Amino acid sequence: MLDINLVREKPEEIKEGLRKVGADPGLIDRVLELDRKWRGKVAESEELKAEKGRQSKRARGKHEHVHVHLRTMGQAIKRLDADAAALREELDDLMLQIPNVPHPDAPVGADESENVLVRSEGKKPEFDFKPKPHWELGEALGILDFGRGVKMSGSRFYVLMREGARLQRALIAWMLDLHVTRHGYTEVYPPFVVSEKCLIGTGNLPKFADNLYHDVEDDLWLIPTAEVPLTNLHREEILPADELPKHYVAYTPCFRR
Repeated sequence: MLDINLVREKPEEIKEGLRKVGADPGLIDRVLELDRKWRGKVAESEELKAEKGRQSKRARGKHEHVHVHLRTMGQAIKRLDADAAALREELDDLMLQIPNVPHPDAPVGADESENVLVRSEGKKPEFDFKPKPHWELGEALGILDFGRGVKMSGSRFYVLMREGARLQRALIAWMLDLHVTRHGYTEVYPPFVVSEKCLIGTGNLPKFADNLYHDVEDDLWLIPTAEVPLTNLHREEILPADELPKHYVAYTPCFRR
């Protein structure tokens, strides 16, 4: 979620960033209006609380009508606080709908056909025959079974068999070992289900709610990537600067539609 202070200080820059990613820049005007109303209610409540405090000190031994007035002020404060809380909830919900602003150097394009090639690595192989696609090779070698994957779980599922399953396991181990031994990362084996806060903090909710799997009974969400639990390891913590940066690596299943 964007910092509300950034939205207050640089609304036009944020709007321009939203235009680049195809988002509605009018969201910023709505945010600023809600923010103005919320801050107004908070200020009014704080002012009334201060005045009530001053009058309470002078009300000792006074007539009943003075205490009635103080109770009336207390009720007004409750209404203001309730209004402020409702505005704040609406503001936070709206802020969660605003995407991150792209980097100034990111090229702008209508679709993927306008992507800019930054660099290419290696040389594309050339063959004196027509290469077969992986789905034909995999089934011919008996290491990839689409039919049984579909039978068990539906379209787009498959089963890795024999060397195919071993290759999958070897690649996972190689990836983890490379990052741990060569790059000094800390390996993590995180939970595969997380709370709603974790998905909000990583930008998956509310935008991608339809693409996630939710266990309603326990109110837990299956993770869509290992990024979600890893970036939440230190959620709501303050880390000493001398401990940064932290490098983590994990392998997890990724559950998304």
